[in-house]
Amino acid sequence: MHAERIFTLADLTAFAELSGDFNPLHTDPVAARRTQFGECVTHGVFVLMWALDCLQAQSSSKKQWSKISAKFLRPVLTGLKVTATAKEKSASEITVTVSEAGRVLLQCDVIWAESHPGKKESGARNEIPPREIPSQAQIETKATVGESLDLFWPDKLGKHLFPALATTQSLDSLAALLASTRVIGMKVPGEHSVFLSLDISFTPHPEITKPFTYRVMEYRKSSQRLGVAIAGAAGHGMLWALVRPSPIAQPDMANVKQLIPPNRFLGRRVIVIGGSRGLGEIAAKVLAAGGAEVALSYRLGGDDAKKVVLDITASGGKAACFQFDSASPDWEKNLTAHCAQFNHLCYFPTPPIVGGDGSTFNAELFGKFCDVYVAGFVNVAQWLARQNAGQFSVFNASTVYVESPPLRNLEYAAAKAASEACCRWLAGAYPKAHVYAARFPRLNTDQTASFLSAGEHDNLETMLAELSAWLSA
Repeated sequence: MHAERIFTLADLTAFAELSGDFNPLHTDPVAARRTQFGECVTHGVFVLMWALDCLQAQSSSKKQWSKISAKFLRPVLTGLKVTATAKEKSASEITVTVSEAGRVLLQCDVIWAESHPGKKESGARNEIPPREIPSQAQIETKATVGESLDLFWPDKLGKHLFPALATTQSLDSLAALLASTRVIGMKVPGEHSVFLSLDISFTPHPEITKPFTYRVMEYRKSSQRLGVAIAGAAGHGMLWALVRPSPIAQPDMANVKQLIPPNRFLGRRVIVIGGSRGLGEIAAKVLAAGGAEVALSYRLGGDDAKKVVLDITASGGKAACFQFDSASPDWEKNLTAHCAQFNHLCYFPTPPIVGGDGSTFNAELFGKFCDVYVAGFVNVAQWLARQNAGQFSVFNASTVYVESPPLRNLEYAAAKAASEACCRWLAGAYPKAHVYAARFPRLNTDQTASFLSAGEHDNLETMLAELSAWLSA
């Protein structure tokens, strides 16, 4: 079996409607950008069911599942081509793998039933699951039967998304798979969840007559790992998930102003590209607290940018925000409309920081980083040079990882090293310019937040030191 696919946001929305899993990680690009993944991630169960549908469609056998064990190893991002393959382990077991550019994203073992049980009346409701808000679950283990969940298999939409599965597998088993993503994404852990794995036997639990129940069986606070038991007439098994960190809140202006003299950066007019969150947000606040006038940009998340501006202006600072995308055809016109009188630039935008496989070089991933860190940076810097007759000042956010790239982040570190080369080129091409590259250590931001540990340095103090070094020259 060999199949390829590129998942789109429209695909994810359709699967969310089918399953009831409307976790913002999957369906809301603005909210998803505040996660460790930086953008929407395809539901793991969606990828699994797509691969199994391809397997069923390319097989002459109409066997039904007895058991499925799947591991969701890496996020499946939208816009990337993924490949599904299968390898037979025995007459009754097969391994299905989904990969992208050599990186294994999902691996699943399927055990077939010894005989075809035939069709039976389904306990799943032939309707779309109700639209709910994902919970902020207070996690605890309970020695009870657990919470019950209705099973849904909206036949028309199910057949559209998974035509081969709809005609070969029991509707209860399909509904149970859909319920598993709804449990993790909407119930426990709920909104701040990452689905790790599932292990489901599609045989009824001998002691539970309800269609589907779930309860937390294990919670390891040290690792934020959660085990959820599922059971019922549709089958039984275990689901494993991580409780992922919430979006990182950066210091507010009240705290920033305590560290900075109000005239430290007086008279500076600074464009902060990527200033609606993370390091760019801190830079905008530090500069404004020191007396600079700031124009901060956002690609997505206009509300976040407006909150930053409001925090700055409510404390007496000068700030405005505007939407900007260096990849859009009218980026130059947009900059001119909002920042024609500015002569300082802080450059903080970043695409999702996705790691490679640690053994090969992913040229496509490197190219995505370079689009932002190299091409985007040079284009904006040269626009600023044209506006100011070559007399301008640039701050480029780099990383200590250019010196010692992490095993799985070579592409990211290499693109950052290339952006430093661009800084040196700009300094040579524009003798009146001041170009500064700051090598930041690991700090607490949405994408760098770890499941287990905090950043290595204080965000505010580090940013203040770097900006002061830049503007002291």
